[in-house]
Amino acid sequence: MPIPARLQDLPPNHARLCLKVRDILNDVPDFSPAAPGPHRLCVAFTGGTDSTALLLILRCLAPTMNLRLYAVHLDHALRPESAAEADHCTTFCTELGIPFLVRRTDVAAFAAAHGVGIEEAARACRQAWFSKTLERVRSVEHTS
Repeated sequence: MPIPARLQDLPPNHARLCLKVRDILNDVPDFSPAAPGPHRLCVAFTGGTDSTALLLILRCLAPTMNLRLYAVHLDHALRPESAAEADHCTTFCTELGIPFLVRRTDVAAFAAAHGVGIEEAARACRQAWFSKTLERVRSVEHTS
């Protein structure tokens, strides 16, 4: 069964949740209806339940809010299955037609090289990757 892409295709309780998220976004100046679009939005996507739900909600809102979604994923290379999880995210986003930006970083090596713990290293690597990705997406915005 295909994943609904429009609010009209959702059960009423799911559509109401999407509309609540829309209301929250409408309070953000960059996404308000008065702001010129399209609005490019990078969504941190792990493939877990929370980020999947958020991505699907935003996908349903995208046409009515003039959103251009980008899913962003950092494979921390900390677990043997992390590459397979990144592949799953790639497939999922491809099937949904959402551009997917992924990078694999050896977080353990970064932690050792910088003398920090794994959590701090993972956070620093994510922030660096997401910042770089956001700059890339914004540069596309100014050239299109």
